[in-house]
Amino acid sequence: IYIQPPKILLKKYQDEYKKTLKPGEKLPKLEIKIASTHLTVGIQGNPPFLNEELWGKVNTSNSMWMIEDEELHILLNKMYKAETWGSACKKHQVLDPLSE
Repeated sequence: IYIQPPKILLKKYQDEYKKTLKPGEKLPKLEIKIASTHLTVGIQGNPPFLNEELWGKVNTSNSMWMIEDEELHILLNKMYKAETWGSACKKHQVLDPLSE
């Protein structure tokens, strides 16, 4: 499994972020917290590599995460369906669908 590390990563944590599992080995325990306005993602026992405020409120009971095809997928269900978000997290670059 490969988990994309942040751009700045302490050397002692690098092996935890990129790891190929051998038969019988278990996936490292992920620590994922979806709050109404905040998202935290990390590997248990290490500092989170994603700790961001969301652009708007999410419905936590309908939001979820899963691992599929060796990738972590996070589904955030907006609290207000018609609300437009510039990006998933406030401090990330604003997305412009017309220029993509």
